[in-house]
Amino acid sequence: MTKAGFPKTRMVTFSGSTDRARTGPWSCCRTRSPFPTDRVRLLFVCTGNICRSPTAHAVARTRLSAVGLDWQVDSAGTGGWHAGEAPDERAARAGAARGHDFSGLSAREVEPDDFSRFDHIIAMDRSHLRDLRAMPGAGRGAQISLMMDWAGETGVDVPDPYYGGEDGFDRVLSMIERSVDGLIGQLRCDQSKG
Repeated sequence: MTKAGFPKTRMVTFSGSTDRARTGPWSCCRTRSPFPTDRVRLLFVCTGNICRSPTAHAVARTRLSAVGLDWQVDSAGTGGWHAGEAPDERAARAGAARGHDFSGLSAREVEPDDFSRFDHIIAMDRSHLRDLRAMPGAGRGAQISLMMDWAGETGVDVPDPYYGGEDGFDRVLSMIERSVDGLIGQLRCDQSKG
């Protein structure tokens, strides 16, 4: 763990390119974000927006607040069948046990305008990544990536805990925490290179 409470990160690979290893979330890499503005806009996406993506949303809010960053964070689903619903209680309980607040979150479906409203759209698994890339508006500017790539675990899916037990929500939360730490570290580094 670093002094800021973030775990040390590993090698990060995106689309076949490898960045040098980092020793913490604020250690800089060679790549540069196409969106070097101070207020980064993040959208996390899963299937119905009640388990994985709201977990990422809550974790990102917690981590960003801890380091004083005012970035825009949202979450959505590739489908709208849970629109307006609160996150799954099991996800909220697992998150609350680690200090993450799910209050105010409600499910919504990804919209074509999201591709121009957000700098980064992060998919929880490869099926979401495919769905996002096939959606109208996908070429409008947002960088679409896979969640675990930000943790240096290239091509790894965050599994859907919905049909399993409480331990699945804890496992998913741990994966998401690693990824969010890597995401913030990489984007913060990119901003410092301005």
